[in-house]
Amino acid sequence: MDEQRIQAYIQLIYSLLNCPDGQEMELLETNPDLVDSGLLECMALVAADLAEKGNQNAADLLLNFASQLAESLGISSSSATLEEYIAFLGELLQAELEIDKNPAAVDRLLQRHLNKLDTHFAQILQEVATDWISQQPENAELIVALIENISIRIREFPLGNIADNQEIAIAGYAVLLQNREENTEKWATTQNNLGNAYSNRIKGDKADNIELAIAAYTKALQVRTPQAFPQDWAMTQNNLGNAYSHRIKGDKADNLEFAIAAYTQALQVYTPEAFPQQWAMTQNNLGVTYSNRIKGDKADNFEFAIAAYTQALQVYTPEAFPQQWAGTQNNLGATYSDRIKGDQADNIEFAIAAYTKALQVITPQAFPQDWAMTQNNLGVTYSDRIKGDQADNIEFAIAAYTKALQVRTPQAFPQHWADTQNNVGTAYWDRIKGDKADNIELAIAAYKLALQVRNPQSFPQDWAQTQNNLGNAYSHRIKGDKADNIEFAIAAYTQALRVYTPDAFPIECLSASRSLGNLAFELKNWQLAIESYEKAIASVEQSRNWATTDKRRHEILKDAIKVYEKMVQACINNDRLDKALEYSERSRSKTLGDIMASNRYFEQGEIDLEVKQAWQKYDDLQQQINLLTLAYQTAETQLAGTRRIATPESLQADEKAITQLESEKQQTWQELRRRDPVLAGQLQVDPLNLSQIQRLIDNDKTALLSFYTTENDTHIFILLKDRSPQLFTCEGQGLEVLQSWLWKNWLIPYVEFRNTGNWEWKDKMGSVLAELSGRLQVNELIAKYLNGIEELIIVPHLMLHQIPFAALPVGDPPQPPLKRGGQEASHACESLLPNAEAIKIPPVPPLTKGGLGGVLSTNAEAIKIPPVPPLT
Repeated sequence: MDEQRIQAYIQLIYSLLNCPDGQEMELLETNPDLVDSGLLECMALVAADLAEKGNQNAADLLLNFASQLAESLGISSSSATLEEYIAFLGELLQAELEIDKNPAAVDRLLQRHLNKLDTHFAQILQEVATDWISQQPENAELIVALIENISIRIREFPLGNIADNQEIAIAGYAVLLQNREENTEKWATTQNNLGNAYSNRIKGDKADNIELAIAAYTKALQVRTPQAFPQDWAMTQNNLGNAYSHRIKGDKADNLEFAIAAYTQALQVYTPEAFPQQWAMTQNNLGVTYSNRIKGDKADNFEFAIAAYTQALQVYTPEAFPQQWAGTQNNLGATYSDRIKGDQADNIEFAIAAYTKALQVITPQAFPQDWAMTQNNLGVTYSDRIKGDQADNIEFAIAAYTKALQVRTPQAFPQHWADTQNNVGTAYWDRIKGDKADNIELAIAAYKLALQVRNPQSFPQDWAQTQNNLGNAYSHRIKGDKADNIEFAIAAYTQALRVYTPDAFPIECLSASRSLGNLAFELKNWQLAIESYEKAIASVEQSRNWATTDKRRHEILKDAIKVYEKMVQACINNDRLDKALEYSERSRSKTLGDIMASNRYFEQGEIDLEVKQAWQKYDDLQQQINLLTLAYQTAETQLAGTRRIATPESLQADEKAITQLESEKQQTWQELRRRDPVLAGQLQVDPLNLSQIQRLIDNDKTALLSFYTTENDTHIFILLKDRSPQLFTCEGQGLEVLQSWLWKNWLIPYVEFRNTGNWEWKDKMGSVLAELSGRLQVNELIAKYLNGIEELIIVPHLMLHQIPFAALPVGDPPQPPLKRGGQEASHACESLLPNAEAIKIPPVPPLTKGGLGGVLSTNAEAIKIPPVPPLT
């Protein structure tokens, strides 16, 4: 290399050291002829010189930049020959041999020869060291010891290519294991170190690396026993716990249990009195694992995690261990954010307090990446905050996200930048202050930025989330052309539904498909509306299947009941009366099924022990499936691994685990069905189709009337034997009109009659039934559809379940009102049809507040009832 070029390199290097932050690449772009391996070699030499002169910060900065430059530009940082590599290895061994005389010599050598720390050196180390040991048997033990120390130093060396440093260490450990007797103390130490190297390995398959780490730790524990080497045993148990907590292969739930067991073992030795720092570290690790635990009660797991973090903070103080204290505070904040027990508003306040404490130590100067992550977490927590002024909370969230984006740039941390941009979009979408139209524009801009990184190939779930958010923003956009905005929203929802399916992501799928269906409904695109609502309804039913409490099942149905209503109306508008009838029946209350599947049955002792155990196993398996499916947060990570990051390998492993759990769940259901077919039928219910409903009609003189009230109208589906459904609509008799009228004029007076003996309900019964007959246009219904019909099967809806249909007056004038204790009451109870033999009404569960009417069962023929007797 000529002297003139060396001077040009050096001048450029010092220009890089002194230029403002962020302008380094611009400076390199103006000197493209100097950007080569020679520049990198000079950077290593200058860094070594700076370190020797005491300017270690500048040396580290230059070496890190050299490493990033080599990786980003694909430039090999080494042009060394084989002889130069061997000479470098010899220098390292000599420096390690004289470490007592010059403790900094090894690190300086590594800094000066940074360009030689690559996979080629790893291969040379293994081959040359093996040759030296065989050629010098008298020095073999010394050479092995020096190789061990060098391997450990290089694995922990923070500069250069970290991935290559790990490969060098693994090669060195391989030399040690070839030259150490198995099941000795030193052999166990090397196995432990090898496990550490594989745990942190960047190259190779991540899942395989963790398996190799677990195997190495397990071998180490053959020698490191609690009796012989208690401290070393505890250390390896902690390491083993870390490996199992990040394991990709095997059952995830079991892996976390193995991790908890290993940490618990370590804590037998790591006590706060004997090993306070290690005890606190293991408590923190235990807290992380309980936060992610799949088995056990989720609420209890969060409590165990909080307890473990609180224990760790007894040792991790801001004075003694500031970085660890801040990390544990961050983990504690994340767990309080997710906490189930306690008051939610208070939990969020605890989370904010913990994040705020963490930020006392985690500064943008000292720990920029962790600072940005904690700012992002703080923003999320302020977005969810219940206490305080909501408008101010959103402003705090936006401020925190804005700070995070100072570090999270698309160049340095593209995935995290996209995560925070998505959060910014949601905050602007929710924003109260400022102009609403402008806020929506800012939200759209942030979501679009997030989608520059979030793509369906690399981050499918995150991509779908942002697409759904973008759809929400466009569907409510104020600026721009309304028709275009709707088209943009439809396109975004459609993209999201490529990933969000009812089986895998029912909650998310419900949100996107319901929104898409509503837009299609507004556009009168009935086919798209039907397709969208089908996905939404499948999502509702999957969510109810996953729910573990009656309360949650009711909440899900209450929130989504309008989806069924819109679906029925879209089918009617699209002239698909068969589908409309099927979905009207599908929407009816599943209260009976919920009761059958609830613990209330167990409490009453009505299910024998074996059935109860089978049902409990079925529920446990379902919960494991739920937690595996919903475990990933949106590509967001926490300090010390509080959150799992979704990788292709982990997603594939979880998908396999879910498949296995589903198979086991179905086997359990088959066993449950053998023992109790009724209960099994309530756990997995297939919706009725038209042919099943039509089987209820056994002759030409029978008709089935199925009532369904939507927001605007009440529809009556008429089904005759071997004929397609027909529809009769009572226009204007929708939820607010008809159902409110029934509540006020029928149910409330009836309740008063039952409670107080007030006879007003009976006195007005005839006039109320007469008005109801008019509202339902009974005479027109009979004349148009029911001529010659002698028997009816009536399927009511909502409050119509409380009405004695046989008492509805037919003909003009209406029947007189009932009189208390008088025989005239029977006149109001003539049949709906003059020659009707029976009106069959499926049984209805007890009416509860907010509940829906009964269940049309496939065995409805077994529940026909005779004509209703006269009321008295």
